[in-house]
Amino acid sequence: MYLAEACHQQVPADSVLPVMKYIIMNFANEACKEDRIVSGLNCIREMCQRMPLLMEEDDLNFLATLRYFKSKSVSSSAKALINLYRDLNPYLLRKEFRGKNFTDAKEEERLYLGKSNF
Repeated sequence: MYLAEACHQQVPADSVLPVMKYIIMNFANEACKEDRIVSGLNCIREMCQRMPLLMEEDDLNFLATLRYFKSKSVSSSAKALINLYRDLNPYLLRKEFRGKNFTDAKEEERLYLGKSNF
C-alpha cells in the first residue's frame, strides 16, 4: 500500500517500472498462491490508477489473462484492472478484453459515412 500511495504523476515512470515488474514476477503470476496474486493485482491497479502511463501492453495483456483463473477473487481483481484500462486506454488491451461497447475510431467513421465492407 505504501508503494501505491507513493505513486503520482510527478514520479518518473522509469523509477517505478522495475518495481512493478518485480510485483508481476513474484506476486501476480500463476505460480503464486491466490492471496498473493490478489494483493499483487490490487497493488498494480492502484499504481496504474495514479500513473496510467506506467503499464506496458505486454504486461497488461499477461495480467488480463488472469481473468480466467479458477479462483473468483483472482478473476475479479483481474477484471478490475481490465475495467480500469477500458476507461484509461483501451488500445493497450487485446481486442477480446476491450468489451463489446468499444468501437474503434475508424469503425465509427465508417459507420458515420454509411460505408460497409461489402
